[in-house]
Amino acid sequence: MKKLLACLLIIGTLICICSCEPEDNRPRVVDGYFTYVLQEDGTYSITATDVNDFPEEVTIPETYQGVEVTAIEDEAFARCPSLRKITVPASIVRIPYGAFYMCPELEEVELLGTLKHIGNGAFGLCEQELNIHFPGTQKQWEGISKAGNWAVETDYYVYCKDGILQ
Repeated sequence: MKKLLACLLIIGTLICICSCEPEDNRPRVVDGYFTYVLQEDGTYSITATDVNDFPEEVTIPETYQGVEVTAIEDEAFARCPSLRKITVPASIVRIPYGAFYMCPELEEVELLGTLKHIGNGAFGLCEQELNIHFPGTQKQWEGISKAGNWAVETDYYVYCKDGILQ
């Protein structure tokens, strides 16, 4: 009887945990390599449709069907085995948590605008030497809010218009 009660308690707890997590009911549009997620403000965020079927070089579009793409989803391109280069438009000002985490071939990031924030593990555990091209100055790069482990265990260089940071 004690085993039955213990099992029922465990099952009840699991049901509560599973049903208590909020569902992500935001509208999504799948178009090729990208999935666009409609945000509350009417803009889109973006994520990879399938990281295992992704090209080596990608440019995130600034707009999709006339609507601005303003965000990258958490872990959007994480563990993408083939991604070597990504270009991020000026409309995106934050690189979120784990966006490019564990991308073993990623070696070049082209930022077309000035960022405000880079999140935890955004470029963490990338195996290649990462070259980040930033359109601003070294001082502007240093002024970006960055999580302490944004590039954990990743060797990187940041190419600014007035020099290189490491």
